[in-house]
Amino acid sequence: MAINYTYPLKEIPTVSDNLLIIDNEDTVNPQSTKTVTMQSVVNLVSGGGGVTDFTSTAGTFINVTANAAATGSVSIGTVDLSATGTPDATTFLRGDNTWSTISAGTFLDLTDTPSDYDGYGGFFAVVNAGETAIEFTENPAAGYIDIGYIAFDVAVSPEPSDIGNMWWSSDFETPYIQLDAGFKMRVGQDHVIRCRANFGVNIVTGDVVKFVNATGDTPVVDLADGSSDEPYTLVGIAVEDIDAEEFGFVMQFGGVKMDTADPGWTLGQLLYVDPLNPGKLTNSPPSPPNWTFPIAAVTRVGSGSSGRILVRAIPGLHLHDIIDVRISGISDNDILQYDTGTGLWLNTPGGNITESTSSVLTITGGTNAVLGSGTTIEVGQATTSTNGYLSSTDWNTFNNKLSNVVEDTTPQLGGTLDANTQNITTVRRIDAAQFQATTNALTAGTITWNTANGTYAALKLTSNSTLQIANLGIGTPAVLQVEQDSTTPGFNITAYGVSGGGGTVKWPGGSVPTITAAVDSIDIITFISDGTDIYASIVQDLQ
Repeated sequence: MAINYTYPLKEIPTVSDNLLIIDNEDTVNPQSTKTVTMQSVVNLVSGGGGVTDFTSTAGTFINVTANAAATGSVSIGTVDLSATGTPDATTFLRGDNTWSTISAGTFLDLTDTPSDYDGYGGFFAVVNAGETAIEFTENPAAGYIDIGYIAFDVAVSPEPSDIGNMWWSSDFETPYIQLDAGFKMRVGQDHVIRCRANFGVNIVTGDVVKFVNATGDTPVVDLADGSSDEPYTLVGIAVEDIDAEEFGFVMQFGGVKMDTADPGWTLGQLLYVDPLNPGKLTNSPPSPPNWTFPIAAVTRVGSGSSGRILVRAIPGLHLHDIIDVRISGISDNDILQYDTGTGLWLNTPGGNITESTSSVLTITGGTNAVLGSGTTIEVGQATTSTNGYLSSTDWNTFNNKLSNVVEDTTPQLGGTLDANTQNITTVRRIDAAQFQATTNALTAGTITWNTANGTYAALKLTSNSTLQIANLGIGTPAVLQVEQDSTTPGFNITAYGVSGGGGTVKWPGGSVPTITAAVDSIDIITFISDGTDIYASIVQDLQ
């Protein structure tokens, strides 16, 4: 049944006070009065009578310590001030009839957790059965928190370290969240992935890792090898040590605290995957085909965990990874050409250049090449009457030839003219003032006169001698001045010959002359070659 109870106006009722009750649902005698004690009302409200609605008059008090069976709503005008503790604007009345301060760790610390609490501003403090945490919500059944904002202490000290804690970082002007014992994430500035280390692989802070597998919806990572791994397997850089088969976090974009002083890095340097040390970073740019793209930069130089790098783990691309490039069946000398039909860059044979044994230079066009498929251009070797290409033999021959001698005015020749054993032909005129032979001083004894070093020589006879003449060009005169000894004259050239054999020295009448015997006498002998023999003449005792 439904009974409306109306309290008598009394400042502070007690459990032994009598109450006058009017039963409006008594159809026989509705206005009959019933007298009960305050304790009876308490017992009724606590489960004895199935009360569905109870309204007190403003200014009265009620102390209900258990209301498990009550349904509907209870509107309390004033709370029983007999509860222990001191009530004020920062306290609330607990179920054990004590006043408690609203603070973290003590709020609603109840042994019998209620389903909801009608709190300040129309919000509910929901305590789920068996839990000690509080959820503030406008609709407890919806299971979400609807609050205006969270105000952080911008100078919190010391920083919390429990997993799940969230606090404000004045250094980075963003909240921190402690994800695990080894890593706190900067909200909005760090992007990390929870990963698992591969079997048998221990990962340390700062290691570069790649994707190798997955387990339980978690990527499995291993040390990245920048010399052989595909670049698209790159995941990021470990923010903490991760033992084999254990879990930890890997940074894809954001800051990683690590030692940047020991490797000798400097502020602002770009960092790459070291192709010689899998998983490690280097400040030396690698060369292709290694990973050449930077994935981090030094933002703070420091030892231990006082250094920091900025990670941007964006993998590099192969040429064939570009969306409008299609490469298949690649071969040496292939070229990329744009195909308007497909809108793609395609690899096509680029042709080749070869030199055949028949001394023909052949250029063969490949498929879609500039020359057209199968087109051949042949360039023959140059001859005395036909233009063409020079072979290496031709080049050496050409390079050893005297190319040109022009009029020697300005600048002058400035040195010895060397025809490199070749003949100078079709000479129109050689001025005497322009022709000077090198003087060779020959030594008495067994003499070999190399006329290539000069076609004029002087010989002081200090003993009987023999003379061999070498390298005398056809028709080129060679002059030998023979001077007799100053102290013991009478020496002679006893024999003449052509160096290398094949010819003789011929004299007028076939008679070999005797050198003038007088002291310091001078004879002039002239030699001319026909290519085999040498013809000689002498003018003696010139005074």
